[in-house]
Amino acid sequence: MKKKKKTQEIHLELPSSAIKYYRHGWQSWSLTTWQGVNQRVPTPKPKILHPLQTDPRYVHETRPHGSWVGVVEMENGNYLLLGALSLDAHIFLEKNTLIGKYENEAGDWFIAEGSKKEVFEQYANALKKVLGVFKTPSNSPPPKIWCSWYSL
Repeated sequence: MKKKKKTQEIHLELPSSAIKYYRHGWQSWSLTTWQGVNQRVPTPKPKILHPLQTDPRYVHETRPHGSWVGVVEMENGNYLLLGALSLDAHIFLEKNTLIGKYENEAGDWFIAEGSKKEVFEQYANALKKVLGVFKTPSNSPPPKIWCSWYSL
């Protein structure tokens, strides 16, 4: 596991050939899935709903890609994760290279290689360090939240 300091774009050559790519959705209505590296995910329909379904900037992107984090399952049995430690980043798989790009300003990156469980746990822990963790006293109910479609 390692953290790369601020850079707007990063390229990681895979140590082994890619089998599958973990595509992370842009928001709760976006597709999050493991896809074959040669599998083309169809463009969502109808077009008028693109802003609700996916990041409109990447709706016609043909490479495997996703928002904030990308993971490759490799032929050697390991997983390679490239994750943003800030907002507005996108990850692409291009042939045998993971490419991370921040859309506006440079940001920190997190890289991990190992089992699927290990890389996701390490990334979650890195995000906790950067973003913090909200804690309530053990005898308190969870905080109330409001969202336009998930209100409590």
